[in-house]
Amino acid sequence: SKIRVHELAKELGTESKALVEELRAMGISVNGVQSGLEPHQADEVRRRHSTSGSTSTTTAAAAAR
Repeated sequence: SKIRVHELAKELGTESKALVEELRAMGISVNGVQSGLEPHQADEVRRRHSTSGSTSTTTAAAAAR
């Protein structure tokens, strides 16, 4: 099931607005903090945060597939 951006931000301990910017840099289309993410998208964000702590927008854009 989908997870909302603000819920994932809370889980990761980051600001919702910063996560929206990161998602957009990764090429994931979101309208705001209420947008829903597919499970594979949320897992990708979790993986990035677990391996690098906090991902910069530049790094996220460079690593986006």
